[in-house]
Amino acid sequence: MDINTAIVSIQQFNRIKGEFVAQGTTLTEWCKKNSVSTQNVRSALLGSWNGPKALDLRLRIISASGMTLEELKALKGPANDINQENLTATTPEIGE
Repeated sequence: MDINTAIVSIQQFNRIKGEFVAQGTTLTEWCKKNSVSTQNVRSALLGSWNGPKALDLRLRIISASGMTLEELKALKGPANDINQENLTATTPEIGE
């Protein structure tokens, strides 16, 4: 995973947040201590903000979470992937 092209998936984003919790803090607290908007953090990680400052912020967040790029890469799943099967409700037929 190259930090210059890496956009994290929702699964990876949640893992990053979980790593902060495992340290006894939260991503929101990290944002407050570092004077960074939580929305900017989300945008930088998920790729809707992807300029040089976003790339720098992305690296800072991942580093502060205690994760490595290799650990993030090991979490499979394309960015923002929605599985169509999970969106389809199945209803049993009457008499089954």
